[in-house]
Amino acid sequence: MFSSLGDADPFDRHHRLVCSPLYSARQLAIQRLIIVVYGGATLVTSLVYESVVLRQGNIWFSYFTHLTYIGLFSYFLASAYHGFNYKPVPSSSYAHPLQRWHRGLQVMHMLLLSTVTTFPLLVTICYWALIASPATFSSPYETWSAISLHILNTVFVLFEIFTTNIPPLPWITLPVCLVLLLSYLGVAYITFASQGVYTYAFLDPKTQHSKLAAYIVGIAVGHIIIFVLVRYAIVLRDKISKFARYHEEDTQHQGPKEALNEWEEVEWEDAGQRESAGSSVGRSTSEVK
Repeated sequence: MFSSLGDADPFDRHHRLVCSPLYSARQLAIQRLIIVVYGGATLVTSLVYESVVLRQGNIWFSYFTHLTYIGLFSYFLASAYHGFNYKPVPSSSYAHPLQRWHRGLQVMHMLLLSTVTTFPLLVTICYWALIASPATFSSPYETWSAISLHILNTVFVLFEIFTTNIPPLPWITLPVCLVLLLSYLGVAYITFASQGVYTYAFLDPKTQHSKLAAYIVGIAVGHIIIFVLVRYAIVLRDKISKFARYHEEDTQHQGPKEALNEWEEVEWEDAGQRESAGSSVGRSTSEVK
């Protein structure tokens, strides 16, 4: 199982979780930290406003949108931490903290990666296709909330997919993601039983009837499609980027080797020139004799 989630020994052998094909690991960590700051501010603002102003704080954690955003925030926070502690070393050594952590935490990180690169895309599609209405932009807060939670979440995911070296999503995480989606139904119906509110209107069997099953199956199929598209988008990115022009490991370890080869080539050329000159002198001496 471990080998199907990444390089078994050491984990993330090529340091793909902390590197980018476009910029250095430190620059990537800084950009991830910026997302963390904005994401954290968004979560706090949303929770406080809906608790104090809208009086809906008791169901805030029941929304799939908020749960996926918390996951996104957590992923970028962990990735930024590992990126700032990244030290380029040979692939057989430990370069960032996650490589030294317990195997269970490594597995959880890969599962988190699979959820944060697929669930937010599903949230965005479902929101704008099923939930959005004229009231979505009825006030400055509603407008900001819709943009932050249902547009920028996808922007953050696309940033992670196309501008980093994260590996293709492991197939073994797909059924886990589907189980998590199914588990959310329990959260939604427990919330209705305890608070008398459906987090999403399309989950109400009294109004949706047979459509409810279609929605559930459709969302599951939609997630499978998104998972496959994300996985092969990463594969395509790898083929285009060739793992990074500015990979710190390459600059630290291949650079000196290339310089040495150039020095050896110059020395070889100089030796060849001296040998050629010596032969010419020898021939000239023989001719004089």
